[in-house]
Amino acid sequence: MKVALLTVPGKFPTLLHDPGVLWSTASRHPGAEVTRLSANFEWWRLLCGATPAGDALEAFRSPEVFSSRRRYFAAVAELTGFLAAYNAGQTELSVDLFRGPAVRGLNYDDSGALAEYARRDTALSRGVAAALDRLDLSADVFLFSVTFPQDLLTAMVAARLIRERRGADPYLCLADHGYENFSLHVHAPALEDSGHLAGFFDGIVLSKQERRTVLAHVLERLSAGVRLEGFLHAEGLGLPKDAGFAAYPYVPSPPLETFAPKPVLWTRVSERRCYWSRCSFCVQNAKYDNPQPPSLGEVEGSLDKLSALAAAGYEYLVFSDEALSPSVLKALSEGILRRGLKLKWSCRCRIETSFTPEILARMREAGCYEILFGLESASARMLKLMEKHDKGLDLDAVRALWRRCDAAGIGVHITMIAGFPGDTPEDSALTADFVSEALRGVRHATFKLNYFSLFPDTPVFNAPERFGVLLGEGGGDMPMSYPYALTPELAAPMRAVEDLYPDLVERLYGRLGWTEFLRRHGGGEAVDKALHLYFHTGHGTFFKTDAREVFGDPSAPASGAA
Repeated sequence: MKVALLTVPGKFPTLLHDPGVLWSTASRHPGAEVTRLSANFEWWRLLCGATPAGDALEAFRSPEVFSSRRRYFAAVAELTGFLAAYNAGQTELSVDLFRGPAVRGLNYDDSGALAEYARRDTALSRGVAAALDRLDLSADVFLFSVTFPQDLLTAMVAARLIRERRGADPYLCLADHGYENFSLHVHAPALEDSGHLAGFFDGIVLSKQERRTVLAHVLERLSAGVRLEGFLHAEGLGLPKDAGFAAYPYVPSPPLETFAPKPVLWTRVSERRCYWSRCSFCVQNAKYDNPQPPSLGEVEGSLDKLSALAAAGYEYLVFSDEALSPSVLKALSEGILRRGLKLKWSCRCRIETSFTPEILARMREAGCYEILFGLESASARMLKLMEKHDKGLDLDAVRALWRRCDAAGIGVHITMIAGFPGDTPEDSALTADFVSEALRGVRHATFKLNYFSLFPDTPVFNAPERFGVLLGEGGGDMPMSYPYALTPELAAPMRAVEDLYPDLVERLYGRLGWTEFLRRHGGGEAVDKALHLYFHTGHGTFFKTDAREVFGDPSAPASGAA
């Protein structure tokens, strides 16, 4: 049996998503021949073609372009200029580095709208078809993973095209649909009722934590000549739930090609949810049936996984766990050093005073180059509303932690939220002012001020009255976020926050030196996109781990910056 894991066209590929659960499960099936295919890489190559933008794509695959701002800006300028001309030259698609191809005017919240479009002959379908032409489509089973609504549409298009070329023979399975704030899990009943996805995929694995059990069973039944169809979950198939991380040996997949010098793998240390698990805005915990947090008992299994990845040629890793505790990271770092693994990695953490200089030094020695901290707000009142307040933590302690990271040689990425129900202009301004002061002089400090979105299956969504929220109707059967209104006492301050938000973003960029940085390098969309790629994509990994520190300090030219 030939099994292919297919990455469909989507956002500009600078990192790889670890298909470990799917790859490991398929690899364990007797007689299975497992491959990975990237229609995304081929789609971007074909889009840019034999143009200077196509040359820029190839340049991103060389370390040389990351050795200076001038080279990097030039490559980004070619690509952004090409995309601007492409978008202006046709009316169907808007192609962006950070979301990929998006159909203008299409309701991505409605599976019926996606299904109707996916069946048509369009610019998108022709581009997907050309990308598929470059791949070996002889597999018996295709496993699709999607990370955004735009990916779901291109997966549906790809499924239709494979079906047209191969007939009914290959089994098409939507095996993974949970990434960050996107998941189909909560919408499964509505999607099952509408039946639109079933018109493209034979099977859809319902739960993220049941992928091993369900996929193993699907492959066993296929070997026996039985095709399992519809939304598939362990209980409905009479199966036990997954036994857990340690019970299934991890098998690393070979790296796919991306537009980066080396593969950067988005993966996890643990398969369990965040150990805090209280934030009222967060959708992550809804994806995990197991309420247990990551534990020290998992570390040896995680180290086995990291050893396998290192042996397979992976060097750069982004640990996407929602939050890893200081104790887990200390044990993990000591294990990495004990095993002699040469890795460079980043992680996400809660702000904890227990990140001592000793722990941070150990993490740095083990290859940690960046920690993403979710500050969300500098206002204790807002943190209490978000259910993220820690009585033992004040702003002086937060500032001191970020300085300790800098002293250890670890960069920080700080996320904030404006516009959470109950927010005021004063609270949001306090947050922007604190971050712009606390990060001044910290090398490789990046940030993101998000504006609150109401995601399904979050505490705010499930109990809106507690937060003064009046739920609106979603625009289809699978909304990624929902419209809402606020009670009168909250509405007026929120309008003021919304008006202030662009100024707060500018305040952060200005006070931390990035506005002057943009001006000094000529401004314009290309430099702005280059900065965004540094802040928020796999390209930042190479800048943040390079001793030349091309972007290390926006206020001064770095070594190699010319």
